[in-house]
Amino acid sequence: MMEKKKIFIIDDDVITRRAIINALSSDGTFEVSGFASDANIGIAKIQLVEADAVVMSLGVKDMGGLELLSNVIKYKPAAVIILMVNSGESSTNAKMTFDALNSGAKDYVMKPSGPPDNAAITKLAMDEIIPKIKLYMGYLKYELIPKPAAISEILPGLGNSLNRFGHYEKIKNQKIDIIAIGVSTGGPEALLTLLSGFPKNFNVPIVVVQHMPVMFTKILAERLSANTGLFVLEACHGMRLDPGKIYIAPGNYHMTVGREGITFKISLNQGAYENSCRPSVDPLFRSVSETYGKNVLAVILTGMGQDGYLGSEVIVRNGGRVIAQDRETSVVWGMPGAVVEAGLADAVLPINNIAFEIFKRVNNGFGSI
Repeated sequence: MMEKKKIFIIDDDVITRRAIINALSSDGTFEVSGFASDANIGIAKIQLVEADAVVMSLGVKDMGGLELLSNVIKYKPAAVIILMVNSGESSTNAKMTFDALNSGAKDYVMKPSGPPDNAAITKLAMDEIIPKIKLYMGYLKYELIPKPAAISEILPGLGNSLNRFGHYEKIKNQKIDIIAIGVSTGGPEALLTLLSGFPKNFNVPIVVVQHMPVMFTKILAERLSANTGLFVLEACHGMRLDPGKIYIAPGNYHMTVGREGITFKISLNQGAYENSCRPSVDPLFRSVSETYGKNVLAVILTGMGQDGYLGSEVIVRNGGRVIAQDRETSVVWGMPGAVVEAGLADAVLPINNIAFEIFKRVNNGFGSI
């Protein structure tokens, strides 16, 4: 029988600690090796116990979250660290979370809003904390995905010929007027890698859905802009789409694009969640396909679930194309895997190669950048 992985918990709320401990214990994969109600107790206790993973609040009252994180990493450098972040539209929380991820934390979850509630925390643990611990420990490296419908059912007559040489000849001179990107788990690093490969003078707009809460998308845009030198911004309703700019959907809003005369504009809405997400990739992909027809290039990067799969169907049906990140460089191969399994992707590439592929296509297809 496999030895249970040891988990340590640091949070100053007893209801939160108890709910997470019970959820972890009921899973059968884990054993809670210890817990602490404040940062100083946590630092003292974590030195004395085994911890394959640490679930810690970023808002423990007696110490700054980054200072606590640095001590956890000091004493348990190999542990998978999952942050719990207080909900609310706080730029401070968002900035601290990004700093923590850059400093060694693996991922984060947002605590439910309002007073601590056992049912809500239990759901958070079962739906997000446990899957993320398993993901980063290697249990779910390549997420198991329900196999979508075959491409032949979506586009009769096309079969699975998308990767054959003849297909490339057909799209060689296909014009590209917009690039649409969908990404989730592992997205900030993937986006940084991708956008770092873009030249400063690219001449099409780029629209991005990254699954993130309110304020986080704004900070993400600011950091990507600062680190790449590109014009990256959080989208606003009614904003014009300009060549050479990168627009990220704001947290809690679906983003779509449309045309008013000769001007292309962004629209935001708080319609129903799709794929349990808002923003969701599918509404964006549907709208770019409706607005730009076959002149769309979509890119699906690392992420859990299948968001973007149905939107990719629409893009391919209307003559557009889809590139997917490969399994080996994805943190989790759920979103790109769904697209690839359905045969919707005409290229499956490592994250480091995708920017070059995009610009081969933008510049008259497979020509020089």
